Order: sequence, then C-alpha cells, then structure tokens
Amino acid sequence: TLALALFRNYQVGGATLVADVEYTSELSVHLAGDIDWKNHQGRLEVETIPSDGQPSVAERVVFGESEVYTSAQPEQVRRAEAAGRSDVQWVRRPPDPERPVDQLIALLVSLAATRPENPALLEQQDLVFDREATVGKQAVVVYRSPMAEYWVGEDDGTLLRFVGRLRGFTGEASFTFTDQRSVAVSTPDPTEAIEADQLPS
Repeated sequence: TLALALFRNYQVGGATLVADVEYTSELSVHLAGDIDWKNHQGRLEVETIPSDGQPSVAERVVFGESEVYTSAQPEQVRRAEAAGRSDVQWVRRPPDPERPVDQLIALLVSLAATRPENPALLEQQDLVFDREATVGKQAVVVYRSPMAEYWVGEDDGTLLRFVGRLRGFTGEASFTFTDQRSVAVSTPDPTEAIEADQLPS
C-alpha cells in the first residue's frame, strides 16, 4: 500500500533512477543515476536541454546531506587555474533550495521514510487510488493527489515511479526507479575539488 511504499524504499536502501523534467518552456532536464535513501546521498548525470536546438549541457552531480559536488565546467577550470589550482575536477557547495537541480535532489531524498506513513495523514493529503497500470513489465497501483502520482509495485510495494510538480517548474517531474538495492555513493576526492566561493570571479 501507499502507506508502506516510502518505508519500503528506506528498507531496501536505494535504486537506479531516470527522470525527465520540464523546468521551463525553453528548458528541460534529464537525470540518470543512483539514489541512496538511507544516507541521503546520490550520484547523477544531469543533462540540461534547451528547446531551441542549442547544444545541451551535461554535468555530473554527487550529493550528500550537507554538500553538492558538480563536475567543473571548462570556464570553472580556467578560473580555478587562475587561483593556482590546476587539479580541479569538482566544485563543492552547500545545497541551495533556489537551484533547480537541488530542488530535484530534495524531492528524491523525500521519497523514503524511516517509518510507515499514517493512513489518516494520507487521506488528509487527498491521496486516493487512481488506477492500475504497468512500469515495464511490473504491475503497479497508481495513487493520485492534486500534486503528485505514486506508482507502487503490486509485488513488493516499492515506489517504481513518481510524477509531481515543484515550485517554479512549469511542467511535471517524472522519476522512474529500477534495480532497488543498497547503494553506496563515494564522494569525490577533496584534493580534486574547490569550494564554489573560492572560485575567482
């Protein structure tokens, strides 16, 4: 049931994910990677795709509870070299709730709970059974609220898909989860990272 789905995610530990998100009418984002729900960590490949045919921008992201590492873009590498750092591959910064990718990370982390949800609270959120469907070859039950859909596997009760809306995004964010398992995420070597506020302007 939905009351157990987010708890099952925490019990299993993590999953592989893909996501497509419409940020604005001119910009969409594609994510692929792994989430460690137990430790609030993950690694992502993020592709930002303009709708006008301009080249997309790709970056790697590794995140934890209190830090976000993004792969250094060429312009950031040049600025790091100007500061005397010739070995920089990553830029480290604290989470920023105004950044779209950080909003998506916060949403990802929220899709697990350390205890089952109270069914009465779910009713207060106007979550109701919507339909039966499939994700790949897996049968799911879809629950809907005014702001989200939860696609829960009939066999194991894990969350296989989440579709929802985020503040400031024009379209929906759709996440699909596969290969549910314990996930270990390694943070980048500190010697290869520079703090974002240490990059010269």
